Amino acid sequence: MKFSGIVLNGGQSSRMGVDKGSMTVSGRPLIDISISALRQSKAEEIIVVGGGSLESEFDDIEQIGDLYPGEGPLGGVITALSVIEHDFAVILSNDLLHLDPSTILKMVSTLNEGNLVLPVTNGTRQVLCGVWRRDLLPILIEGFADGKRSIQSALDPIDVTEIFDIDPIKFQNANTPSDIIDYIATIAGNSKKGMDV
Repeated sequence: MKFSGIVLNGGQSSRMGVDKGSMTVSGRPLIDISISALRQSKAEEIIVVGGGSLESEFDDIEQIGDLYPGEGPLGGVITALSVIEHDFAVILSNDLLHLDPSTILKMVSTLNEGNLVLPVTNGTRQVLCGVWRRDLLPILIEGFADGKRSIQSALDPIDVTEIFDIDPIKFQNANTPSDIIDYIATIAGNSKKGMDV
């Protein structure tokens, strides 16, 4: 199945204290985790919505402005679905620490005839890591016009396919400095295990 890949790169990072879209973690741009997962899962196109200018290593990635800057993630999803070339888009946040291509491919393979696939961890839908059908655009625009700004608030009229069997660590976000510290410690621990083998 051909699909577009989207990374939402907007939003304020008050808990982090810096703009996550420009953060570097262990020498790697934080946003590269989502971009690399999309590349490796063979997304036909990759588009970054919002945020400041990307690093030169992302010259092959298209970046567009958010149609509704400062209005929350729902505006970013609407922006994305209005420009994609394919019927489906994997839409991700820019701060997923452990996402991998196998997770993306599992979500894509679950879509079938549905309109939206979202993983669920600990009873919570992971709305910033899902597969969206372009046909949802009119419903989302209507919700936005009615004053809805969060993605969760716009889902009521949508038939959502939920996935429960993916490791919750795949959807961990970098929300605070302590999340970054834990991530670096995990990487260091994994590297040490590799050397001990």
